Amino acid sequence: MNKLVSILLYITTILLIFSIIGCQQQPESTSPATELTKTPETTKTPEPTDTTEPTNTPEPTNTPSPCPSGSPPDEIIFYPRKGYAWEKVPNITISSVVGDERIQLVKEAVDYWNQQLDEIGTSFRLGSITYTTELIPGDFLIEWSSAGLEGKPRPEIPDILRKMQGDIIIALSDAVFVSFTTPHEPGSHVLIAIRECKSPPLSLTNVARNVIAHELGHAIGLGHHNDPTLLMCGRPADCGPIDFKCDVDVFFPIAEGNKEYLLELYPSTW
Repeated sequence: MNKLVSILLYITTILLIFSIIGCQQQPESTSPATELTKTPETTKTPEPTDTTEPTNTPEPTNTPSPCPSGSPPDEIIFYPRKGYAWEKVPNITISSVVGDERIQLVKEAVDYWNQQLDEIGTSFRLGSITYTTELIPGDFLIEWSSAGLEGKPRPEIPDILRKMQGDIIIALSDAVFVSFTTPHEPGSHVLIAIRECKSPPLSLTNVARNVIAHELGHAIGLGHHNDPTLLMCGRPADCGPIDFKCDVDVFFPIAEGNKEYLLELYPSTW
């Protein structure tokens, strides 16, 4: 009996010891208390873009040729011209068909000369412009031009020209001849005859306007010289209307010698 009691006590003691040991052990945490933080989303860096506006490269253009394009002579020679200085402001009459494109060129040439006259210090000017559709016969203009070039007698002046009003008559013809200007003589018209402009050389850019201005220079007393870079170049020098060709519309300049001569003809006291 005492032995049985001893065994039971022994077992009870063993169980008690295991129970105490089990209470002292701390259970491991299966999910540690860690603060969850949201991983920031990766910001996608945009690919670099070209913010510079594209520059339009201009297409190549044809640069206008310099005007005048000829070379001046080593020495300028002035050829005298017969005629008288004007004692009054000469009025101008244009004889042409309606709508002739050269009418505007005449107006611009007159303005050009009046500007030059103002700059040299004379009060002389080219006067007002009127128009007529009465046409001077082309055959007469051809014959007169040829006679002047060949040294032959001049043809008789037709009645239509004799009766035409105006001090300077500018005939814008459709005939083919060398353009010319008759000398100024007291009591008579000055006739400027301009050939047709549908074919070269007057059809070329810048030629017709300068031929008209050139002939107006004769009408106020100027002769030719030998410098192809200036307005009044002409026979016997080797230059002509083709030398006025240019890519832009511009009047050729006046020689300093021409300006001095004009001031002699038309002084500041004129």
